[in-house]
Amino acid sequence: MRTTLLGPFELAYDDIERELPPSICGVFALGYVDAADIFRVQRIGRDDDLRQRLRELIGSSTRFKFAIATSRQSAFERECVLFHRFQPPGNITHPDRPKRTDWLCPVCARFHP
Repeated sequence: MRTTLLGPFELAYDDIERELPPSICGVFALGYVDAADIFRVQRIGRDDDLRQRLRELIGSSTRFKFAIATSRQSAFERECVLFHRFQPPGNITHPDRPKRTDWLCPVCARFHP
C-alpha cells in the first residue's frame, strides 16, 4: 500500500489553504523537522475533511504532511499503515475504524472498534 506523504509544510492557516483542496478525505502526519532536516512524526490521523481538521490542529505541532485518499476505507487503511510504521508518540492506541464498517487493519488484521 502506498503511504507517501506530501510535505512537510508549516502547520499554519496559509500553508493549509495553499496545499489542500477543500473537502477532501485523507491522512496526515504531524511533527517537526529536526537539526538533521528529518521530519519526525509525532502523531498521525485521518479525516473526511482534511483541510478543516488540520486547521483545528494549528498550534499542536509545527509541521504536517498529508496524502489525499480516494475513499474513507483507503484513508483508514493508510492511517493504520502509518501507525504501525511510525508508532508515533501522540497516538496511544491503534486507529479506530469508522462506525458501521467491518474494515480490518491491513497490517495486523485486528478488529478495532
